[in-house]
Amino acid sequence: MPGRSVAVLCLLAALVAPSCNPFRRQRQPKVPPPVAPAPAPAKPVAEAPPRTLVHDFPDPPQSAPMPPQAIPPPPIAPELTVPPPPRPPTRREVAVKPEPEPLPAAAKPPPVPRLTQLLTPEEEKKFNQEIEESLERARRNLALVSRRALNTEQQIVLERVHAFLQQTIEMRPLDLVTARSLAQRADLLARDLERSTR
Repeated sequence: MPGRSVAVLCLLAALVAPSCNPFRRQRQPKVPPPVAPAPAPAKPVAEAPPRTLVHDFPDPPQSAPMPPQAIPPPPIAPELTVPPPPRPPTRREVAVKPEPEPLPAAAKPPPVPRLTQLLTPEEEKKFNQEIEESLERARRNLALVSRRALNTEQQIVLERVHAFLQQTIEMRPLDLVTARSLAQRADLLARDLERSTR
C-alpha cells in the first residue's frame, strides 16, 4: 500500500506540475521579428587615371633686361603724421523764446465740486457735536500720554493721531461725514495709546 500511495502521489504531482499539465494551454515561443539583411556594400568604381592635356603654346617673348637706373626706387614710407586736434564745438546762438504770458485768473477752470452727503440742520448739529466730543477725548488722552516715555511703535501711533486731528480740522468745513470719521479714528487711536502706556 505504501508503494501504491507513493505512485499515486507521483502521478498527481506530474499532472499538477506546470510542464506536465495536459490541460494547460501551450505558449507560443516568442520569435523575434526578422531582421532585414544589411544592404550589401556598394562596389567601388574604379577611377580612370586623370587625363593630361598637352598644349603647344609658343614661349613668351623675352624682354630685354632693364638698366639699373630705369628701375624705380622703392617707395619711401611716409612719415607718421599726427592728426590735427579736434575743433572746439562752435557756439550756436539760440534764440530765447519769450515766456508765455500767464493766463488771467479768470481763465483757470473752477475747482470741481465735491460730492458730499446732504445733511439736515439737525444732522449737521449732531455731527458737529460728535466731532467736538471725539476731538476733546483725543486731546485729553494725548495730554496724558505726553508725560510718559514712549517706545518707537507708540511714537508712530502718536504721530498718526496728530495727523488724524489735523485732517479733521481741514475737512470739517468741506465734509462733516468725513471729518466725523477722522475725529473718531483719532479718538480711538489716542485711547489705545493711552492704555498701552499705563
